[in-house]
This record gives sequence, C-alpha cells and structure tokens, in this order.
Amino acid sequence: MRVDEIADWCGFDGVWDMILHYLTDDDMLNLLEKFVYADKHGWIQEMIEDWAKRDYDWIDHEKLKADYEDMKYEEWKDSRGEK
Repeated sequence: MRVDEIADWCGFDGVWDMILHYLTDDDMLNLLEKFVYADKHGWIQEMIEDWAKRDYDWIDHEKLKADYEDMKYEEWKDSRGEK
C-alpha cells in the first residue's frame, strides 16, 4: 500500500495533511534541513541560484566560461567540417 493510500485510510486528506498533524514546527524544520542537505535532484541549488540572481545580481561565472568554451569548440569543429 502506498503512503498516500495509508494516510487516506487513516482519515487524512493525503500525506501532507498527516505530516502536518504529527510533526511540530521544529520537527518540520529538522525534516526540511535533512532534505536540503540530501538534495540529489538539484532543486535546492536551482532555488538558491534563482534567488541569488534575482535579488543579489549573482552571475555563475563558471557556467558562463563553460558555455563560452563549448561554443568555441563547436565553432572549431564546424570550421573543420566535423559533426
């Protein structure tokens, strides 16, 4: 049985509703902290970068440099007739 089905069976409106019922604010913050540091999909990095760009004018110089080098490499390959 999936967790959403278990939560529904217990009378909750889904997993989130059951979590909110049982966890305190401190528990929620501890859980969030664990998810932040265990982020395997990069969504935390993406959020941090978006906030930094929007609110602090942050620029990812490493990505700019890598993109530039990729572009120059593609231009070099094209000039040699390679694909």
